[in-house]
Amino acid sequence: MQLGRAVQDITRYGLAQIVYRDGPDGALKLHRLLQVVLRDRMLEQTRSQMRYCAHVLLGNLDPNDPRNVGSWPRYAALLPHAIASDLVNSDDARARSLVDNLVRYLLSVNDYDTAIQLSKSALDARTQRLGPDHPDTQAARLYYQAAKNRTSHIVDTAPSSDQTDGG
Repeated sequence: MQLGRAVQDITRYGLAQIVYRDGPDGALKLHRLLQVVLRDRMLEQTRSQMRYCAHVLLGNLDPNDPRNVGSWPRYAALLPHAIASDLVNSDDARARSLVDNLVRYLLSVNDYDTAIQLSKSALDARTQRLGPDHPDTQAARLYYQAAKNRTSHIVDTAPSSDQTDGG
């Protein structure tokens, strides 16, 4: 009862809204300022626990099919949450798998710059946290290399300035 009243008060002041997407269950969308205030008021241990729970939740939302066009809206929706929650530093294996699948999704939709950034962050985090020989680190290395290769292929096949200037 108190939670419902608190949500009503927060939404009345425009600090949050309930968003209905796929059915009657709604999601609570908090204003960014309110998110910062709540995060800053938490003890570090609580913040760490909440981050871990967010990582587990995100990992469980992975459709595990980044090349399927039907999964792309879900990956597009998960990406900002993955970045905001620092998913690349997760201790959860499913969360790490989601990061890999997000990179694969980004490559599928030709967003190479974001794929490079995300895969490089994942590679750096995993090398530090898990070591260079861990299978998840090796996977991150492969995805980072694939993203870089796609970008270099585009650069290599782009017309040179001599060709575009008529020279």
